[in-house]
Amino acid sequence: MYRSIYTWNFVRMVLDSIPAMIWFKDTKNVLLFANKKVCEVTGLSLEEIEGKSCDEVYPELSAKYYQDDIEVMKSGKPKCRIIEQLPLKTGEKIWIMTDKVPYTDDDGKVLGVVVVTVDINEEKISREQIEETSRKLEATNDQLKQFAYIASHDLKEPVRVIYSFSQLLMKEFNGRLQPKEKQYFDYIVDAADRMKRMVGDLLEVAQLGQPIEEEDVDLNDVMEDVVKLSGLLVEETGAEINYAELPVISANYNQMVRLFQNLVSNAVKFRKEDEKPIINITCRLEDGYAIVEVEDNGVGIDPKNHESIFYIFKRLNNAKKAPGTGIGLSICKKIVENHDGKIWLESEMGKGTTFFIQLPLYIRK
Repeated sequence: MYRSIYTWNFVRMVLDSIPAMIWFKDTKNVLLFANKKVCEVTGLSLEEIEGKSCDEVYPELSAKYYQDDIEVMKSGKPKCRIIEQLPLKTGEKIWIMTDKVPYTDDDGKVLGVVVVTVDINEEKISREQIEETSRKLEATNDQLKQFAYIASHDLKEPVRVIYSFSQLLMKEFNGRLQPKEKQYFDYIVDAADRMKRMVGDLLEVAQLGQPIEEEDVDLNDVMEDVVKLSGLLVEETGAEINYAELPVISANYNQMVRLFQNLVSNAVKFRKEDEKPIINITCRLEDGYAIVEVEDNGVGIDPKNHESIFYIFKRLNNAKKAPGTGIGLSICKKIVENHDGKIWLESEMGKGTTFFIQLPLYIRK
């Protein structure tokens, strides 16, 4: 008898030292044992728990708890990672994660369940808050995309009208305008043309938020089209576009053409005045990705602008030196991210720029 009491006291001492809540329950839903951690978390005393029916201690959730107990006792198998709530003496409820294991006598007869519970309230609430914030951000982003699309779409027509009528007026009064008046008209036409291109780019950015259709895309075919589309730019500047053997990747063909066309155009725009622009495009394969390098011999980009250059409307040179809307590299970044890829650059002033584009080789499931 003494030995039995000594053994049980030793078991209780061990179970009280465990930083998880532990209960023993019998087949009739009676709480036979609770360790010290149970009392600490719930605020209940041992007298309020041990020997009491679970219906009495936890009337609201007892049926749910007992349903899991019955499943464990009938199957003879543990049931783990049950996410549920536990009432406290204060009336509050916390989130817990529970494992239930059947315990038996020497003959294998099931006597009840051992319940091991961990308090996950802070983690659960934090996760829910993060998920709720993510849902709100996603909804806001969807609304912003829709707004950007509608706004840019609706702006196209009035901008087109301003541009067209400005040009018509220029033709109508050609030769009759004073130098100052012609200068004013030039300002209007130039501003309208810039606005027209900006609205077109904004519309493209908004449309890039839509789901994409992927296929096997040969980047050699993409570059062939890019070279054709850049024909006038090459003719005007004497630019040289070289590309080595490139792989087939999983991508949207039109977006790939737009990506590399923008990068080539950017390299030519920011060329050195006394040097022929040379753009070399190479690729290496690494861990299931194609890493494409677009290297130029242009004016280079100050390291302090390596991050901000991808921001929308970010322009490092004025429009007269390098005409554009400041959206081209933002479009590149959006296209790459649409394909679960990454884009970054290495550059120093006066030493050219290399853009690195990492894209998955295979179609994502």
